Amino acid sequence: MSLSASALFLYCCPKITDEQFNVFHSMERQLYSHVIFDLGQDPEQSMQVIGFWMWLELVICTKKDLVIQLLKLPIKELKEVADESVVCLRCMGSEILPFADGNFELVLLPKLVLQNIRLELLHEYRLTVINEVRRRVRDVCLRAFKNILEKVVDDKFCGGSGSISTTASPGELMEL
Repeated sequence: MSLSASALFLYCCPKITDEQFNVFHSMERQLYSHVIFDLGQDPEQSMQVIGFWMWLELVICTKKDLVIQLLKLPIKELKEVADESVVCLRCMGSEILPFADGNFELVLLPKLVLQNIRLELLHEYRLTVINEVRRRVRDVCLRAFKNILEKVVDDKFCGGSGSISTTASPGELMEL
């Protein structure tokens, strides 16, 4: 009797608990918490931003330490990087390249990743990048941030501070 590939995977690779998964992704969780609680950003949009940062760290960033660098930034600078990242996501979510007239140039992200990334390049490869960001949101963010999102819902609907912004509509940046 032969084992299927998925059965062999399950046999050889024990299930990772949510706690273990969260420990492994503790820096991403901390960053997500800063973005939604300290900056008051929309939780769904922020998940896409974190997914984008994870992709940048893996594919573009020279030192592979983008999350660490972002965690070290003062809140004001983190907000500026998050805002620049939202522009990138919107650019990739658009069929037509916005800012084609050169009105907007990425300033902070190229410094952090030590690469000359441009909106034109992100737009040119948008389908690939969007798929990679979606995969990180689906495979990492949704699981790693689950209890953080539960806290957001509890705070918002059960008498918490209600300081979470909901300015971005669910498909405004890119559909998941």
